[in-house]
Amino acid sequence: TTGAPLLFAWHPIPGASRYRLEVMTKEGDVVLEAETADTAITVQSAADLPPGEYQWWVGATAAGATPRSDFRPLRLTSP
Repeated sequence: TTGAPLLFAWHPIPGASRYRLEVMTKEGDVVLEAETADTAITVQSAADLPPGEYQWWVGATAAGATPRSDFRPLRLTSP
């Protein structure tokens, strides 16, 4: 629901040193960005997002590569 931080989690990628999370509108506008060395992150600023349809992905920084996940859907609803 809106008004609360969101927890994002994913499987580790061997050799990854950092991960970059992006949350976008359905139109592709980035509304949240975060980086971490972990495979999970709680995004406090997500509490400010209005209800609606979003998508997110995470990319890894690994030796010689920058693999990234497919887009994942995210739906925020009113409390």
